Amino acid sequence: MKYRNTIQSSCDIDFFMLVNGLPVHAVSFGMPLPEAVNDMKKNRELILLISELKEATEVSLNENYIRNRLEMLYTPINQIEGFNWDEAITNYKKTFEIMASKGFYSFDMDIIPYMNKEGYYNPITEYNVSYQLIAKPQIRLELPKEIINKLPIIEVENFDIEKPIFLTDLNKGWRKRH
Repeated sequence: MKYRNTIQSSCDIDFFMLVNGLPVHAVSFGMPLPEAVNDMKKNRELILLISELKEATEVSLNENYIRNRLEMLYTPINQIEGFNWDEAITNYKKTFEIMASKGFYSFDMDIIPYMNKEGYYNPITEYNVSYQLIAKPQIRLELPKEIINKLPIIEVENFDIEKPIFLTDLNKGWRKRH
């Protein structure tokens, strides 16, 4: 069963896939899910299996991106008395660090704004929704076959783990296999 559009647009959904052979965790931030992972039952099964994995490696964080992202998100509220910047960063990183420590390359959803010919920002579409690496395992872990066999497989042309992955590329990579 697919996630309804109302659920996708109102929830931050964690999802998992193999991208060019790498185990990837990402969050939707209320944006449309890649076609490959839009299966509520399979995603729940994966979440339950992955929740049982032990944290088994140190992680590397994309600290510059994290700081820039949070500055953008929290600019209006970080002026409020009592706002704790360090706590905000710690809370933001937590899920990504946990998933990376279990062997997943962990991504957050981001929007790459672009202007049309008239100088107006175009609305959010699959063409400007991307995923940015937040945390990665320092050592590549061997995930259990039970998990690997359930992960959707996506091949993305010119894939570079350090650069944003666009929703259009994920959908195209999935369609080639199905």
